[in-house]
Amino acid sequence: MTLAAVSPTRHDVLLGRGHTTKTHPGNVQFRRYVDERRANFLSARKHMKRIIAQGIVDEMKSKGIRFLVEKTGDVMPDEKLRWFEVDYEKAVDKVMHRLRAVKDISRSQSQTSAAAAAAAAATASAPPTSSTSPAAISCERRDDLLEQLEAHTIVPNVKGPTRTESPDSLEISSLLKPGTASQWDGEESEKLVQFMSSLDTRVVSLRDWIVANHPGSMSGGTANHYIKDAIRLAIKVAELCLANFCEFDIDRLLLTPDGDEPRVHLAHTADRPWASTPRDEMKCLTMLGYIFLEMFTGRVSSDAIISEQGKSPKPPSYQLDAFDNRIGCVLDSEDLPFRLRFLLKCLVQCTDDTRAINGAYRSVGDVLEDLRLMNSNPSCYLEDLYVTGTVPIVSLPDKLYGRDGVILKMASLYNDSDNCRGLICQGKAGVGKSALLTAALSSLAVQTGSYFFMTKFNQQGPLSPLTNIVTIFDSLVDSFSKDSTTTQLTSFADAINDKLGLQVSFLAQLVPSLSGVLPHASTTGLAAACIDRAASVNFIFLSLLETISCYTPRIILLFDDVQFADVNSRAIMTSLLLDSTTNSRVFFACSLRDDEVSNDLAAWLAVIRQCPFEQIQVEPLELDDVNMMVSETLHTPPRLTRQLSSILLSKTRGNALFLREMLLQLSMSGLIYLKLNPSRWAWSIEKILMDAEMPNDVVMLLVREMQSLSDDQLLCLKIASCLGSVTKYSIFDVLSAELGGVDLRATLSQLTAKGFLIEDGERVRFSHDKVHQAAYLMMSRGQQIEFHKRFGLALSINALGRVEPADDETFFIAVNQINAAGPESLPDPQHLELMAKLNLKAGRRSNELSDHSSALRLFECGIGFVDCLPVDMKWSDKTKTALQLYVSAVETACTLNDAETVSRLSDEVIKHSSSEEDKLKCFYSIMTSLTMTGKHLEAREVAYSILSRMGENHPRELGDEQHKKDVARMVWRVSSITDDAIFAMKESNQASRDEFLLGVLSKLWYNLNLISPNYMADVNLRMLEITLENGICPMSPTAIVRFAASCLSLGKYKLAYRLSKLSLRIIERANANQHTSSIILWAGHCSIVSEPIQSVAETHMLGFRAGQQAGDVESATLNQLQSLTDKFLSGGSLERCRAEALECLKRLTQRKQSYMKDRFNAYALLVFEFIHGTDRSTENLPTWDRLLNSANDDFQLFLKACKYMRRIFLTKDFSNTPKDGLLDGMRTDQVKKGGAPAKTNKFRPMIIYGTFHETLFFLQLIDQSPMLKKRADEGMEFVRELSEISPVNFTNKYLLLEGVRLERIDPDQSETYYLKSIHSSRVQKTINDEALCSELAGKYFFRRGDMVKSKAFLLHAIQCYEQWGASAIVARMNSELMNMFGLEKVEPVSVDIFMKGFVDDKLPNKKRTSSNG
Repeated sequence: MTLAAVSPTRHDVLLGRGHTTKTHPGNVQFRRYVDERRANFLSARKHMKRIIAQGIVDEMKSKGIRFLVEKTGDVMPDEKLRWFEVDYEKAVDKVMHRLRAVKDISRSQSQTSAAAAAAAAATASAPPTSSTSPAAISCERRDDLLEQLEAHTIVPNVKGPTRTESPDSLEISSLLKPGTASQWDGEESEKLVQFMSSLDTRVVSLRDWIVANHPGSMSGGTANHYIKDAIRLAIKVAELCLANFCEFDIDRLLLTPDGDEPRVHLAHTADRPWASTPRDEMKCLTMLGYIFLEMFTGRVSSDAIISEQGKSPKPPSYQLDAFDNRIGCVLDSEDLPFRLRFLLKCLVQCTDDTRAINGAYRSVGDVLEDLRLMNSNPSCYLEDLYVTGTVPIVSLPDKLYGRDGVILKMASLYNDSDNCRGLICQGKAGVGKSALLTAALSSLAVQTGSYFFMTKFNQQGPLSPLTNIVTIFDSLVDSFSKDSTTTQLTSFADAINDKLGLQVSFLAQLVPSLSGVLPHASTTGLAAACIDRAASVNFIFLSLLETISCYTPRIILLFDDVQFADVNSRAIMTSLLLDSTTNSRVFFACSLRDDEVSNDLAAWLAVIRQCPFEQIQVEPLELDDVNMMVSETLHTPPRLTRQLSSILLSKTRGNALFLREMLLQLSMSGLIYLKLNPSRWAWSIEKILMDAEMPNDVVMLLVREMQSLSDDQLLCLKIASCLGSVTKYSIFDVLSAELGGVDLRATLSQLTAKGFLIEDGERVRFSHDKVHQAAYLMMSRGQQIEFHKRFGLALSINALGRVEPADDETFFIAVNQINAAGPESLPDPQHLELMAKLNLKAGRRSNELSDHSSALRLFECGIGFVDCLPVDMKWSDKTKTALQLYVSAVETACTLNDAETVSRLSDEVIKHSSSEEDKLKCFYSIMTSLTMTGKHLEAREVAYSILSRMGENHPRELGDEQHKKDVARMVWRVSSITDDAIFAMKESNQASRDEFLLGVLSKLWYNLNLISPNYMADVNLRMLEITLENGICPMSPTAIVRFAASCLSLGKYKLAYRLSKLSLRIIERANANQHTSSIILWAGHCSIVSEPIQSVAETHMLGFRAGQQAGDVESATLNQLQSLTDKFLSGGSLERCRAEALECLKRLTQRKQSYMKDRFNAYALLVFEFIHGTDRSTENLPTWDRLLNSANDDFQLFLKACKYMRRIFLTKDFSNTPKDGLLDGMRTDQVKKGGAPAKTNKFRPMIIYGTFHETLFFLQLIDQSPMLKKRADEGMEFVRELSEISPVNFTNKYLLLEGVRLERIDPDQSETYYLKSIHSSRVQKTINDEALCSELAGKYFFRRGDMVKSKAFLLHAIQCYEQWGASAIVARMNSELMNMFGLEKVEPVSVDIFMKGFVDDKLPNKKRTSSNG
């Protein structure tokens, strides 16, 4: 097969010899690439060496690198097509040859080194005779050997030469000193010969390196590579000059291989130190000049440059540009970059006069600094400057300055996922926060394989409700859907459906990308109804983030400019930031301006800073940072720009945005200008200082810059500023038609190129809000109003014809444009009414998206338009727009708890509306607002007014004879009707009215609970009557479960349980999902009579989740508390109970939600003491006394229950008998003669469990007084009734009480009850009850003198307490065990052997009435 000739590229490897081959860029890169892998090759076994070489060839070929060989002859006249690719094995042989070779740094060795090697070899091969003895070595030869020795023993260091000589080299060095030859003996001669033969012959002089590597011509790629290599060597030479206080020239500079770069050092000769006078910097600079001159030109200075008399050329008198001498001519003839030629001229012609000229070098340090800049950033400081355009303008580097420390801190915080969940970045406007965070976090995401998403809030507010939040989540879901497998997507869909339930359809409406991930989620119509849609939205986004982060890499979310965030977005961010603090897979970052912090933002920050977030302060740039920015912008070394940078720093105060704009303005105004031949930036300090027109404010500076734009560009910029900070291109397309076909897109591209705008996918946004502000200031107020009106009307076409806005963003921009113009701009009544309708529609859409603040603003804007209509037209029954706006505004203000707005707007509706329904809605909003502000008496009166308007009677008080009969009749009615019959009831014909009326009664019930509890039962009765009479509506399940709670107080336990289960079953049938949490709360209270308490705890957790989904925060919180309480009472892990309680308290505190906080505190305090005892710090929890002082009547019972448990389990304190107990507080709840409860229902687990512990407490004090005996008997009877009602929860407790009671009158029978109580606790799987029963049984056996059983049961109790996690109780029992049995070794014995035959836990049939039997 004939191989085709190819043309070599700069990346190919050329086989063969010669200067051209060796200096070919591909070969240079090949040698470096292979040398980096030599260590692995040399350490590998023999059979692996070729495999390593093959791997190198494969890797190079995968990158497109070829191995070529040259063929010559007449058949190939084309010089470029003389190369052919070799086969694979030859390429491997080439790599193997390089791997085996000793690394060299030049093609030829120096003559001196070659001679030394030959002499050493000859000496080593010949026997030591007198002719070869060291004594015969000449002085020149000795100097040569010393030079080689010095090459191996001197390491250059910036602080001076450091010798690292081995003992052998020190000894040889001493032998080579003059005058020591007569002292050599045979052994020393042998050492010298061996050392000479082992000398490394790789040392080469700098001049030989130049001869071997200089390309001759300084143009082309080879020359560029040579210049870069030569600059690196020049740096080493300058460092050597800085470190050595002696003269040297190029002849004394040697190179020795040292890793990837050669080491530069001095040959060993008699040092010629500087005089005793201080170092002569001018002589140093001149010396470096001639060395560098030869390095970069390849010419020996003495042959081609120095004048005939051998004198240095005369320096110029005034400026460096005036060089007129032979050196200048030689340098100008070289094709070297201007900066390099300038450096050589300055050094070679360095005198006291030239050093005083601006730009000249004053020290070796200056030279070293410039060389390092040329090496590290050649495009800026080495290569020649090329500027395009008729008017040269500086180009600002897209780079961060002075932020390295902050970036490192961000990386550290990101990696510390255990202790840090995010950061808050603060700084003044324009300081560079956004650029810093975007660059640093996106780089971190690339390095770690994480996801990075950001959103930027605008000063004018969101384009549409939830725009910013939806954007960031839409991008997250889109990336996840593209990167995930089908299995992962299916698993995610199942998880999010399980977590959100019906609300997943609402989430699909909000986040468009979810349509591909959740194909079965409906994205049409409204989502499930909510109690508080805003709270529901918070939960929805939190659930989405928590769920999706389980399937993705770590996520970084950046919220930029949060000082502009709307209230709704901040609420969502609060939920994400607070509730995701345990999710280390998400890293949050927020940026804000610390000089624009409002009171609302300060309050928000106070909440956020309680989380594990770090604060980063971004300060203005300092002088060094400004100087580096100016230096790189002007392609001029920093030492030459420092004065200019100082002036700019004083004008801009280190503000990055201001500084960039200032540099552009200076360039556009000609104060920074381009000098030609060669091209370089120059400036006049005097003119810059004298420029009085230069603004001192960045906005005015931007305005000045915008004034130079063309008319089309300025018009487009003004249009963009009217529309907002971010606008879709499609909106500009609509306005292009409005403006007569003007191509706005093309103009937008021009403005983007100028840096005013930034492309952002389908949108374009201003590069900074200060740019937006400046563009808006380019218009007068009249022009602003005209533009807003014109563009708003153009975008509003057909907006009212859509059922749902097809494009929320365009729709809201249209409405906001008209609102910005104001109603005064629309004299036409039809336009006014049109805009009022648009605001009504936009406000309703905002409410659907939970942005109630924006909704209220839109409704009030709409009211502003209808207020400009004639009065007869405003309240016309034909349009009803005004009425709808007012009612919607009232309802929204009520949601926002804005009582003043509710009252003000409601008065207008009540005064002008002819619709009773609208008036009732306003009255309901007023009642709700009063309830939320704690004005319960006023709220009750408004509720009574609503009931009167609807033809309803006011609630009756307990004790009313007719009420007693009605209650009994209703109990009989629901007892006689089946569940299926109730479930199959038809939907109410007046469902809307019934739902409203039941809502009023429910809100009234809440107020009565706090001020007039004796009226609550009649409210529950009336709610169920409406349901049974009219049919099903969304409030029907609430009516049923409320009456179930009344039945529980009446002692109708089975009916209460049945109705509670029916209420849960009917939720879906009645479309009452928004009320699920409150229904479950009451159903859980009723379920305690028939279900294990562990099951009830799980039910309340379902209620907690349902409350989160529906935004029912109050019911969710109550369900969570009840679930935690049930877990504790059923023997759940105390450590887990404590952690969950503290987490709940933390969230309540962060959100400033005081409701139920005291109950969580009491619960957490009790659990904490069971674990740690009463002596330790209580994690900032309040004391029992403080809780007791702040408690209302209902909470007093809760606290008493806690304290009885504390006494029984922990302290064993039976002193200070309380005057009234839990039964006293609950007695009024029991059935009276009239069959109605006399007070609120206290039939809750914590209270009734506390009653059991209270009875146990009184049984210990039964001999102290008849009153205590009576209390014990009443408690026994209460617990006995509970054990019959709910045997699964209370049988073991009654058995234990009976055992304690019988111990006084029938000790033998008491043992049976103790053992049965233990067995019953085991069956119920309540480890805490089993522990308590075992403890009391062990003490019973101790009192009976049965030490074996006593020890067994006491040890078993300790094991149970340990399993529960009650470390403090275990410590108490261990102490008691020591007191009871002393130091006697207690051998564990299983209690099972004593419990055989005592597994029958059935209760006696006869009723116990006395503690004496």
